[in-house]
Amino acid sequence: MVVLTAAPVAVPPPSPLLPSPTNLHHYSSPPNNLTYHSKLQDGNGSEEKEEEQNGHSYKWRLLISYDGTRFSGWQYQKSPPTIQCLIEQALTQVTKLERKDLCLVGASRTDAGVHAWGQVAHFFTPFNYDSLESAHAAMNGLLPPDIRVREFSAALPEFHARFSVRSKIYLQDI
Repeated sequence: MVVLTAAPVAVPPPSPLLPSPTNLHHYSSPPNNLTYHSKLQDGNGSEEKEEEQNGHSYKWRLLISYDGTRFSGWQYQKSPPTIQCLIEQALTQVTKLERKDLCLVGASRTDAGVHAWGQVAHFFTPFNYDSLESAHAAMNGLLPPDIRVREFSAALPEFHARFSVRSKIYLQDI
């Protein structure tokens, strides 16, 4: 299980296997349109650097919980179902953008069958949201019940889901 810093929310975990951590912190900021991401991370783990271009895109932060029992881990793969693949499918429906334009990046990659209470991810859109609540609800409506977006918030341009992490907690049940 991966637990990353985030704010406590009222959304229940997707499985009784996932406990509710009590030591989570809040990250919230207004949207800023100073970041453009040229390419997304591919299945091989390569990622292009972000390029700054005024007025080009908004960065968004997701806090995701999932019961990974029936999934092949976080990272995108073409055939088996992965968490990243299903999140991207939901995002393409909500945003009407292509996968390559979203540039979804997760804080950690989890293996097949691994659960997460607080996986943080970020993505980009060329537009701002009038209502984050409706986008958040739409995401959860499109995802299977064992994957939940617990938070959907604006992110500062310098925020990076992988490189801005302050701590990670892994719990292993043997």
